[in-house]
Amino acid sequence: GAEAAVLSGTSMASPHAAGTAVLVREAHPTWGLVRYWKAAIVNTADPAQVAGYTVRANGTGLIQALPATQTQAIALGTANTATVNFGYNEIAGYSGYNQNRTISLRNFGATPITFKATLSHQGGSPHHVGITAGGIVVPAHGTKAVPVNLTVAAATAGDSSAFHDVSGLITFTPLFAPLCGV
Repeated sequence: GAEAAVLSGTSMASPHAAGTAVLVREAHPTWGLVRYWKAAIVNTADPAQVAGYTVRANGTGLIQALPATQTQAIALGTANTATVNFGYNEIAGYSGYNQNRTISLRNFGATPITFKATLSHQGGSPHHVGITAGGIVVPAHGTKAVPVNLTVAAATAGDSSAFHDVSGLITFTPLFAPLCGV
């Protein structure tokens, strides 16, 4: 019988990512910066399209050309990348780890966008992520800073005998107003 071949890996992903990048740049020529185009690609990737998905192994998921070309908003985190990185840290004492970062939502569109934030695919050592859940309004042609807090209790962080990490996805979903009132 015939068996289906599965093609994957860098040699397959690279041309797809490059092609998506060209489409995103063509769809959003006025954005002008590579980091914005890259964020559109990373921000609209779909983890549900990856079998056995984990953040650590699969980033934000399988890139999706259509949503990346259609988005009018992007999220930027640490050092203007599409990720929030809290770095490598040793937890000293009993207080655990508690740090803040900021995600910058940028709206390229002509109307304000209201987002809700959700957390998913949390992995690694037990941890808590604090973020505004809803009502995040990004003005037309503007930005909105969204604070993020990461807390890892010292008791659950593990010891120095092994590598321990925390990971997860923060998804910003636009909320659409109904076309008519009820």
